Amino acid sequence: MHALEWIAERRLEEAAARGEFQGLPGEGRPLDLEDEDPLLAPEVRMAKRILKNAGLDLAEVFGGLREELAAAPSRASREARDRPSWRSR
Repeated sequence: MHALEWIAERRLEEAAARGEFQGLPGEGRPLDLEDEDPLLAPEVRMAKRILKNAGLDLAEVFGGLREELAAAPSRASREARDRPSWRSR
């Protein structure tokens, strides 16, 4: 465990011992992990959760990104386009 993780864990334990987490909204209710995919990277899961909490339609957001990526020129075609041709000299 890294030093910062250890410090964070200790502070969370101390706050819990003081009762600072009691009475918070949602206390006693199960977490809604319906849309959580444990195989996704944590940062991707967080981004999806933020978008969902903001009321955005994830299928629409990600579908739009897929369309943009599909329409974007590939790296190879950009490099070929930008590379000077020996024939044009």
